[in-house]
Amino acid sequence: MNLDDGSVPFICNIGCGDWANSTWGMGPQPCVVTLSTGHEIVYSPVRMRPCIPTGYCDGRWDFHLGEMMLDDSTVSGYSAGDIRCIQSEFVPTDEAPYVSAAGDDYVFGGHWTLGLAVRITDRGASYGSGSNPIPTVNLPHIMESQRPNSGCTRNDITRYCSNGLLNYCSDWRAMPAGFWIYWNIESVYDSYWSNYSLWVVSNGTMYYRSNTGAIVALESGNPE
Repeated sequence: MNLDDGSVPFICNIGCGDWANSTWGMGPQPCVVTLSTGHEIVYSPVRMRPCIPTGYCDGRWDFHLGEMMLDDSTVSGYSAGDIRCIQSEFVPTDEAPYVSAAGDDYVFGGHWTLGLAVRITDRGASYGSGSNPIPTVNLPHIMESQRPNSGCTRNDITRYCSNGLLNYCSDWRAMPAGFWIYWNIESVYDSYWSNYSLWVVSNGTMYYRSNTGAIVALESGNPE
């Protein structure tokens, strides 16, 4: 919306996500980023087919991280309001994460039991559909409580699992390699719930506030 006169330049079709409730209202707020080219884009949870896992599409399986254009010149062939899908790990649509970003290529999602983290590797105009999303590589994800006997050897110094993460609760989530906060504590967020997690980047350090209020600070280096 234009703050000078209230006019609406376009209507974006990102679809109602949700934020861990049963009302199916508006999900998390978008994240506006200024790229090094000077263009502004928006990162947001979006709904787009194909659904994940393939074959399921009852309203909870079409979540993707998305990129929205704010003008007609950022990416050739795309206009203001157009949406492009970003490759990422899946969480259900009715658990849409908080989205944050850093630099040109780093996108993060804060869920109630985990943190998503990816780096965009190619913004070419040929990418962006649900079946051909903007390609990424996974950065270390974060899991609230790691399930034992899941291919991860406990290390209280690094708290890093190179074989992938699996949270400890009946409503399980599996994620790529990354860090865990708690070990073998089932559904710890039910006891210390403080809303969704959130990533913040400041002065060369990555901060992650978990659902339980724990603070994780990460610096550049080899996680192992």
